[in-house]
Amino acid sequence: MIIGSIKEQNADETRVALVPSVVKKLTASGFTVLLENGFGQKAGFTDKEYISAGANTVSYTHLTL
Repeated sequence: MIIGSIKEQNADETRVALVPSVVKKLTASGFTVLLENGFGQKAGFTDKEYISAGANTVSYTHLTL
């Protein structure tokens, strides 16, 4: 199963749907996780942290195909 999410568009929102520790659990269970570049930036998470947890970062256009 593929799980994908885009980054929050509301300027005041800093919460994210997935944190790196959850991404790690999902990918360890066989899920594919696709996140928009900069997904966790407002919450203080870098793309590198998500990639280390097993996610793939992609541009928004790849998530809407």
